[in-house]
Amino acid sequence: SRRNQFGANTQDTMTIKSVAIAGASGNSGSSILKALMSDGTFTITILSRLGSKSTFPEGVKVVPVDYQDETNLAKILEGQDALVVAIQTQGNVEIQKCMARACKAAGVQVFIPSDFGVDLWSDLGRTLPHFADRAAIVEEARRIGQNFIDISTGCWFDLVIPGGYWGFHLKEKKVTIYGSGDVKQSATMLDGIGPVVVAALKNPTPFLNRNVHTSDLEWSQNELLEALKKKLGSDGWQITHVPMDDLRAKIKNPASPLEAHSANMMHLVYTEGGSHWPDRKDNHLLGLPDTVPLDRAIDVAISRLNKF
Repeated sequence: SRRNQFGANTQDTMTIKSVAIAGASGNSGSSILKALMSDGTFTITILSRLGSKSTFPEGVKVVPVDYQDETNLAKILEGQDALVVAIQTQGNVEIQKCMARACKAAGVQVFIPSDFGVDLWSDLGRTLPHFADRAAIVEEARRIGQNFIDISTGCWFDLVIPGGYWGFHLKEKKVTIYGSGDVKQSATMLDGIGPVVVAALKNPTPFLNRNVHTSDLEWSQNELLEALKKKLGSDGWQITHVPMDDLRAKIKNPASPLEAHSANMMHLVYTEGGSHWPDRKDNHLLGLPDTVPLDRAIDVAISRLNKF
């Protein structure tokens, strides 16, 4: 073994065969579970939160567990090579820190926390108070010497765009442009999250104890709006422009927790370099394709409109 720049021990070679996954029924979790099953080389155990009514594919082992019972969780994780966490991050930071400690106690080789999103490790992401608690999860793994792989995929394009989360309301043809509208950001399709995790698990050593950046495409608000006009017609769009200073004001004095979350997120992704990593992509090292054409990504997003 050797010691990397984060102070954690890493192995020169590592083989992952048995994988536990928590949060397998959510947006990212279902993508990860599907990819793990499709790969066919892993023994999969789903850790289902006690009381959960989620259903899973037949043939996959499901173990009900109290995520906050560190001792019992460690016993359940004995014999697992990796734990992939895909639970909602908001409000579950202490639970994920508990999971990291349980991994260490059980001898789990790799802990993958629930990140799979925007770049919390960019210069801007590190300064936004709303995301500081997420960094604490990785810091806990680092503190106890638990090997981790932290994965940033960018926004989930075919969720945030049809869902109207980031200023685009396609059904109503209403769009809010934050700042100039020309800032690029990295993004991944929902079906692209799982293959990233599988690729990292099949060759974990290059990715141990660091942030992994991957994406399917890059886009700006203005670029997306023009493409949407070609798809949905150029008439009837209502465009609102919001200065970045307005977002900064909301971050300092939010009217609600929801507004705080939205303002922090929009500020991060619509600021130059906030969540865009063309020069830091690990796609090639992961053995994954480089791009999904924006035109095809929009088609998938539009096809999902009826889900919202």
